[in-house]
Amino acid sequence: MLTALSSMIQLETPFIHVLSKVDVLSKRDKKRLKKFTDPDVYQLANSELSNKFLGRYSQLNKAIASVIYDYSLVKFFALDMSKEDSITNLLDEIDLSIQYGEDFDVKEPKEIEDNAQDEFHDDE
Repeated sequence: MLTALSSMIQLETPFIHVLSKVDVLSKRDKKRLKKFTDPDVYQLANSELSNKFLGRYSQLNKAIASVIYDYSLVKFFALDMSKEDSITNLLDEIDLSIQYGEDFDVKEPKEIEDNAQDEFHDDE
């Protein structure tokens, strides 16, 4: 996570971290993967694995968790090729990260424009 965060900050470009081949995982492994795709860093820092490093590394774990939480940039996206929704969600995530479509002009449907012009001319 720190490597991903460092890259995102240094390069100043949007990143999407895609975990591919999720479709080959078992159901149990998919459940376990969910807690890492959008992690609660404070929960990970205080987990059983972290408890093994109590003492000297406890403060370091909490400091790293704080940095990751403060930036809130790193997120992993699990891509399951067997589900079309997964691909659509990835494309939506990409569009959101690069802000695709924000500069487009809002276009009104042709019917509404025609009706609005007719109403305008009727008033005259």
